[in-house]
Amino acid sequence: MARSFRPYDIFWILPILCFMSHVKCQANFGDNIDEVGFGGDVVSKNEDNRFADMGQVTKDTYDVSGGVVTLTLNVQDTIGIKEFWIIDFEPYRYNVDQLPVDEGTGRLIAANTGPCSNVYEDQDFNTYLSDDYFQNRSAVELGAKDLFTEFTRGTVETNQTRRNNKIHFKGSMATWFDCTESDGQTKVWQLTSDASSADELEYRTMLYAINVRPKDEKNDAAGLSFVQSSIELIWRLSRTAISKLIISSTALLQPVVEFVRVSAVFDNQGEPIATQAHLHIRFRTVVDSEDQMVTYVQNSLLYIADSESLSHGLQVILSEPPNAISESPECQFLLDQGTGQQVQCNQLWEFKVILDIDVTGHEENRSPIDASGVFEFSFSEYTCVNASGGFDINECGDPIDGDPAKVALLLTIQTVVFIQDEEEDQIAIMLVALKGADNQELSVEGARGIAHKENVTLEVKFSPAILRADYTLDLQLFMVCRGEEYVSDQYPHGCLHAPSLDRYVAYVDEQFSYTPRIYNTSGVFEGTPYDFSHVENDFLQDLAFEGYVEEDEFQRPLPVPVHRSTFVNLALSGESQKYVITNVYRLVEKSARKRRRDATIIAKTVVNDDHAVSFFHDHPFFHRYRRDIDDSVREQHGQRYAYTSMGCPPGATHKYMDCHCPAGTEYSARSFQCEIDNSVVTNEIEEIEKEVETNVIQEVGESGACALESSVVATVISWCVLVIFWCL
Repeated sequence: MARSFRPYDIFWILPILCFMSHVKCQANFGDNIDEVGFGGDVVSKNEDNRFADMGQVTKDTYDVSGGVVTLTLNVQDTIGIKEFWIIDFEPYRYNVDQLPVDEGTGRLIAANTGPCSNVYEDQDFNTYLSDDYFQNRSAVELGAKDLFTEFTRGTVETNQTRRNNKIHFKGSMATWFDCTESDGQTKVWQLTSDASSADELEYRTMLYAINVRPKDEKNDAAGLSFVQSSIELIWRLSRTAISKLIISSTALLQPVVEFVRVSAVFDNQGEPIATQAHLHIRFRTVVDSEDQMVTYVQNSLLYIADSESLSHGLQVILSEPPNAISESPECQFLLDQGTGQQVQCNQLWEFKVILDIDVTGHEENRSPIDASGVFEFSFSEYTCVNASGGFDINECGDPIDGDPAKVALLLTIQTVVFIQDEEEDQIAIMLVALKGADNQELSVEGARGIAHKENVTLEVKFSPAILRADYTLDLQLFMVCRGEEYVSDQYPHGCLHAPSLDRYVAYVDEQFSYTPRIYNTSGVFEGTPYDFSHVENDFLQDLAFEGYVEEDEFQRPLPVPVHRSTFVNLALSGESQKYVITNVYRLVEKSARKRRRDATIIAKTVVNDDHAVSFFHDHPFFHRYRRDIDDSVREQHGQRYAYTSMGCPPGATHKYMDCHCPAGTEYSARSFQCEIDNSVVTNEIEEIEKEVETNVIQEVGESGACALESSVVATVISWCVLVIFWCL
């Protein structure tokens, strides 16, 4: 549906329409200037009907693809009426001493409009106000101004009084962002993100549509009247760091990613540098020995970009660990996760770097752009003396001979550009991480499958980031189902479409109520409401954890808060196949969480939030949303996350949400395989012991050769049992 600037068709209801559309309107009728907005009364002050028959300016297209920005405006010319449409990033009265139309002569003056306006030439009163003035124009003909690249004259349909002319811009993001005000210095795009938006940059601007008409069509000196309204345009850049894989060059050293966090970079003037990203990397090394540790080889950090088409690389290393063993992170001795028997040295390592990431020419609206590369780190290995549960580093000696161990981290910086107007703005739930029990990322292509009964952690964030200061995410529904089709557009509600035997519920709030916003090609609403009753009989496998996390383990604020859910993956069949997560959240105001004033969203929800516009010296100033989220969040959209589930391990059979191992074995929560059942082994050993004891006593008694002490008998029995068990 076209987005209207709404300089409205019926003059008498102009104030009401301005109020309903939440735009700022301004009108000039007669000798006085009246700002019309949010229900202001014009008619009582101005007995004027010259705008009673007026068309609209609507946005046909505002998009970016392949780095090319496209803006197409439909500008309606009313046949037989002297009028002119000014499209500008400045209001009509930006400079009251240099108005776009000279009040004494009625002449249109291009220099009194912004450098990116549609007024490309000076023109006299009778020419620019005529129906014939707007004609096809090329970029060369429009070259006196900096933005619009084409005018297309429309046709008039039979029995219609409007001509639909088109004004186009098609060009690079750099050109789109280079627009300034008339002073040639002030950028029309204003930064509206703040410190709470570490992972996100947001700019907004106002584009004005101004309809100008003469007070007296025959007198160029009688002055002009105008009606103007505006639309707020948004450009938002959001980044997420995804650790795809981390490996070591030696089996002795196992690296595990703790986190990778990305944030914006700012210059000395406080302006963000969109072509750079700040990375904070923390990983853990696990040495599979109780008497060895490692130290970082200073200046060994390397970054190798894996894309030649996308320009990115290492700009600067801000911090890295020292290389002296005395300053290296202390070992935390823990038992291994595999058997729970081997003591291992765990050390934490942190790095902060700035990457160059230039996505220019690759932007796709709301589609992620991946810049991937490999970080390499080198470590020296030491053998130390483990005394009283710790190392005396003075006794560690020299590094072990040989090349340093290398750790390689494959990382992707995902950039998403949102380009839209205020009424298209929406909350987006964005995946931060999907990690298994070993902390490996499982959402990326080529990731390993998830085992039956493996704990999996899902982390998501929401955008626009500016809302995070006042709102959190509250989980309403968490479902898992099998079948790759449920992540496709064919099933927009994900697992809610799946049969009950092919899905399970990990969490559902008793107040769960969700109505997907789905419209057919005719614009008719076809959404089906869902509530608690639709899933209350589903198999329930409770979440291990869920909550909105705003602090790290040291109670320090996280740069980017996340909602974290840890669920238990259940095998819905014995075979390996794609599973889908479907979750529903609602935004909850922080100051009112107990009152649960909220709005339900399923992963993405359109926010028609009001960024009210006020005027200070005729410059737009952007306020944060004005209305409660109950009013501003209405449209709801589905989002699903897919992963591979491995089904049941070899030898096991699948029976309703579970894997049954063969007799004498049990499913291991460590290895996720069928292993010998220790209780069965213990019973067998006890039976063997009794049988051996009986046989030995019988044989000794029958021979009469000697009298064995009970202790000797016990020793013989133990050795026999061990030999028999080893043979088994």
